[in-house]
Amino acid sequence: LFGELEDERQRYEDEAVTLRLKLKAVEKQQHTSRQQLRQLKAQMVALLQVSRSRADQEELGRLKRILAEARQESQMLRAKNRHLEDSQASSVSFLHMEQLQKALPAVASGSTSSSSQVFVDFL
Repeated sequence: LFGELEDERQRYEDEAVTLRLKLKAVEKQQHTSRQQLRQLKAQMVALLQVSRSRADQEELGRLKRILAEARQESQMLRAKNRHLEDSQASSVSFLHMEQLQKALPAVASGSTSSSSQVFVDFL
């Protein structure tokens, strides 16, 4: 009877040792898995930063193109504005020339009040 109990005790001790070894192996595997998970997370963060950087670069390029287009449009509108101002100035000069030509006969006839009035209108 004592021999059977001793055999059973020895079997349980052997099983306990085996289970401890398996536990240590599983703990080591878990530790390794956690390290790998941390590394993967770090790699994912790095990849996300790179992709954001690329997206930022693409957005920056798009904004630069929009800015260049806006500058070209602004230059074109300034040129049109100058052209319109020049044509308006020449129209106004032409009208003043006509008024002066109409006023010259009056000045030649000796009416000083009308010539001063024409001069004031001209200004």
